[in-house]
Amino acid sequence: MSHKTRSRENLILGKPNINNFEKTFVIYTSLVLAIISITGFFLNKTFNNEIQIRYMLGISSAFYISIFFISRFSNKLFFVKIVISVVSLAFANFLWIYYFNSKGPVLFAFAVYFSLMLFIWDSKKFIYIFLLILINIAIQLAIEYYYPDIFRTYSNEKTRLFNIYIGFVVYLIILYIFTVAAKNNYMNQYKIARESERLKTAFLHNLSHEIRTPLNAIVGFTSLLVHERAKNKDIYKKAITENSEHLIRLIDDMIDMSMIETNQLSIKIAKFNLYESITNVYEVFKLQETENVKLGLETEDKELILNSDKTRLEQILINLLKNAFKFTQTGTIRFGYKINKKNILFFVEDTGIGIERDLQEKIFDRFIKGHENSRVVYRGAGIGLFLTKKMVELLGGNIWVESVINKGSTFYFSLPLS
Repeated sequence: MSHKTRSRENLILGKPNINNFEKTFVIYTSLVLAIISITGFFLNKTFNNEIQIRYMLGISSAFYISIFFISRFSNKLFFVKIVISVVSLAFANFLWIYYFNSKGPVLFAFAVYFSLMLFIWDSKKFIYIFLLILINIAIQLAIEYYYPDIFRTYSNEKTRLFNIYIGFVVYLIILYIFTVAAKNNYMNQYKIARESERLKTAFLHNLSHEIRTPLNAIVGFTSLLVHERAKNKDIYKKAITENSEHLIRLIDDMIDMSMIETNQLSIKIAKFNLYESITNVYEVFKLQETENVKLGLETEDKELILNSDKTRLEQILINLLKNAFKFTQTGTIRFGYKINKKNILFFVEDTGIGIERDLQEKIFDRFIKGHENSRVVYRGAGIGLFLTKKMVELLGGNIWVESVINKGSTFYFSLPLS
């Protein structure tokens, strides 16, 4: 997977504390405002308008371009929103002073500013912004009402009409962008909600099947086992054990998912020998080797001490290896780690059924199963990879997959070295 693809994954999946709509809205709004400011600067220069307005538009252009790059390439969204709120209000007041007060298009600017604040702030914080706007406009009204002669006036009515209508068109364009952004976000959220509802329904149906199947097996084989004339008791005991373990794993996954979604999943950071931890996992899964499926381990630096959560790291590897063995009928499964300067790259590679390309970005979502169209029925509730991704992120890392249908899959995840 390319660095560009991983960066996109991090933006979408790896930063759950950032509101993606707000971030996207600020990015595109700052870009549009920068373009409008630059256009206004050259138009005013062409018509040789006052130097103060050209300065203001030049500063405005530089400001919104800066906001665009900061919001695009950093996660300081709250800082950006504070700056854009304060500076945009200052620009609106500048327009009011130098652009013919209420006789010009400045009130349109305040309407646009109001709309911008409505989109980028939540309802509680917006109340303070709204009060600030009202106080600001009240002060302007008082100054203009009691001291009307301190402001500039238009040289003629035609110039005033031209200025107002041009400003009106510009602000309509900005409001159109705001409205389209809000509408698209609403439609996207609606589609996500509908899809989430569909997946939850499928999950509950699948979960009932996943619980019923091992329970039926446990009850059935137990009833056979207690029969005095029962034969093949060892087979019954093995079936009971396997189904009991599957049921326990399913319940554990459900508990972990609940704890993750309520931010209660604990992470205990401590130093441990990485090679010893990986070897423990290898020894457990070495017992699952068959004549058709072989397991391999690749490591570096057997003395490396990692400062992380040993239990969660092993749980991540166990989840990925279970999937590898589940979907690999013949071939090899390899796992291990490689050390870079700033992080450790872990991998779990198999020669199994693979994952379709259009599912590779969704496979880490809740209730998504990468083998829905397979002719073979595989056990699973569709939450294993979701839990794995969340645990990787809690450890400060990223996870992704590369896969080819009928050739296999390789899951990668990176963790910070220190």
